[in-house]
Amino acid sequence: MAPLLLSLPVDAKGLAEARSALASWLDRGGVSGQDVDDVLIAGNEACMNAVEHSGADGDTKIDVSARIDGTTLTIEVSDRGTWREPVPGGDRGHGLGLMRKLMDEVEIDRDGDGTVVRMNRDVTFGPSVERRPEAASVTTREVQGVSVAMIAGEVDLAVVDRVGRELEPVLASPAPLVVDLSGVSYLDSAGVHLLFKVAARRDAAGGATRIVAPAGAVRRVLELTGVKATLGLDATVDEAVARF
Repeated sequence: MAPLLLSLPVDAKGLAEARSALASWLDRGGVSGQDVDDVLIAGNEACMNAVEHSGADGDTKIDVSARIDGTTLTIEVSDRGTWREPVPGGDRGHGLGLMRKLMDEVEIDRDGDGTVVRMNRDVTFGPSVERRPEAASVTTREVQGVSVAMIAGEVDLAVVDRVGRELEPVLASPAPLVVDLSGVSYLDSAGVHLLFKVAARRDAAGGATRIVAPAGAVRRVLELTGVKATLGLDATVDEAVARF
């Protein structure tokens, strides 16, 4: 199969387009669903790192290439901007950790001409998984005195600020809060950071928070980034409400 070659603007809005193109290419190559999920997460984090930290202007592109040799998948993400280290503090910085946990090898080359991220992973082949990207949305309701905020769709760097604003009405209340991610089809490290911010706001208001995510790629991200251990993670809203 021919390699995948993409050129993206240094803009968070292009992340979803890049994931869609990579997913379609992996599906055409017969890569199994679990491997596709993991590769999409790692690839997105590499692209997101370039968007956030390359320091490049809007006319500079992010180049993404992918190829499969036998069972070895190689992805390369490069930018031509000047590398900027992430701002310390908070719960950011999960992106590189996710890449290292989900791929077999991760190499980062930084020089005056830009940054190149190279990742390898041994993949398996099997049935593809249907993917229907949807815009992120937030709806709220009350269940037995507990506020439930259901987030749906794809939550990435491009939409995370809007999602945070839509959660504002339930953050200041001392009532228990369940953040239901069962309708989320994709979650990146910016979305993880939002969850930690929500929990911190809730703590300041004297309210408890539980996170809900069934088995799947989103729950895997939450487990790998420490959300399960730090904030608590349930499989259903009923289970989370019962804990209060």
